[in-house]
Amino acid sequence: MRQLILTIASPLNQQPFFWIFLGILIKRIFTLPDSLFSDYILTVSVSAAYILYSFTYLISVVENMLYARGLYYAKK
Repeated sequence: MRQLILTIASPLNQQPFFWIFLGILIKRIFTLPDSLFSDYILTVSVSAAYILYSFTYLISVVENMLYARGLYYAKK
């Protein structure tokens, strides 16, 4: 990411790799609790597990929207 920022002359928000990288980063950061604590949360409370899994699906939607934006700029 640092290399991308230093080497480009156009605005960063028009770079396709920026949006794709941002989608990957957001997905990994916000689904870390799901990966670490899913078994524990499922044994403690099923409703909390449903909320956690719904949040994970919502983050996946955001990730796909960021991918789409990156692909839109790549098409240009």
